[in-house]
Amino acid sequence: MLGVTAAAGTTAGFAWFTTVRTATVSLTSAHVYTDYGNLSIQYVALDSGLDTASQIVADHTGETNSLGLSATRNITDISGDGVDFYKPTWAPADTNGTNATHITQISNGEKLLNDGTTIADTSKTWYVQFGLKLINSGAAAFDVYLSNGSAVTANSTSIPADVQAVKATRVAIWTGDNTTCKTMWQYVPDTVNKYIKYTGTSSDYAYSVAKYNLDDAKGTDFASVWHESDWSTVTVASSVDGQDLGTVPAATTNAGVTTNGSITVNVSMWLEGTTVAAANAAIGGNVNLALDLAAV
Repeated sequence: MLGVTAAAGTTAGFAWFTTVRTATVSLTSAHVYTDYGNLSIQYVALDSGLDTASQIVADHTGETNSLGLSATRNITDISGDGVDFYKPTWAPADTNGTNATHITQISNGEKLLNDGTTIADTSKTWYVQFGLKLINSGAAAFDVYLSNGSAVTANSTSIPADVQAVKATRVAIWTGDNTTCKTMWQYVPDTVNKYIKYTGTSSDYAYSVAKYNLDDAKGTDFASVWHESDWSTVTVASSVDGQDLGTVPAATTNAGVTTNGSITVNVSMWLEGTTVAAANAAIGGNVNLALDLAAV
C-alpha cells in the first residue's frame, strides 16, 4: 500500500507537489503471486543499509507461489524511468512546478538539500524497489507475463485521496541488470506521459535546468513496452506490449543434480511528478500493488 502525504499544483499539463514541497508515500503491502505449476518466485532485496523502519519485509525468504511484502516505505514526487530518478529543487519564487534551480539524481538512503546536493540519510526513501527471482523447475523454458490480476488500486475506493494517488503512480519492471525495460506501466492513463531524463546536452532544458529533458515515455522512449490500465488474461498469441517479462530457461540436470532455471527482474513503483494527477487531492492517499504472473 502506498500512502501519499503531500501534493501538487499544475501548469502546462504537468504537476508537481508545491504545497509543502515534500510528499511521502509508504509501501505497506504488495502481493506477487502465480498459479502456474513450474513457476515459483523469490524476493530479492535491492536496497541495503536503510533504517529498519524503511525496509521492505517479505513473508517468504525462499521460493514460493505467493509473496507478500510489507514496509513503511516513504517516497515522494520524483520523476524517472524506474532505474534513474530525479528530483527538482524549485526556485524560491516558484509556486507551480515550472522553474527549478537544480535537478538532482536521487536514490533511497539520500537526503536532498536545498542547494541540490545530497547527504546520506538511511531514513529517507524516494521510491519502492524490489527484485523478483522467477524460477522454472520444469523441463521446458517458458516466458513469464503480467496477467489480469495485476493492478494498482486504491486502498479504499471511498477515500478520494486513495483514488487520486493511484492516478499518479507509475510502475516499471527492468531486467535484473537494469539494462532492458520490460514494462512501463501507467495504470490510470494520464494526459501527460513524460519523465525527466539526463541528456548531458547544454541546449536541453527541463524546468529551466540545462542538460535535462522532459522525454516522451509513452510515444518514444518506452513505446514498445508502455501499457495503460489492466492486463488481459495472457496467451502467447494475445500478449501486448510490456506484458512479457522474459524467458526463464528450463531446469538442468548434471551428475544427478538438478538446477532450476531462473531470471531476475527489478520492480520499481513511484509517484511520477510530471503527471497531471500528482496533485493536492492525492494527499494522504493509499495505494495497493498486485502482480499476477503467468507462465506460457
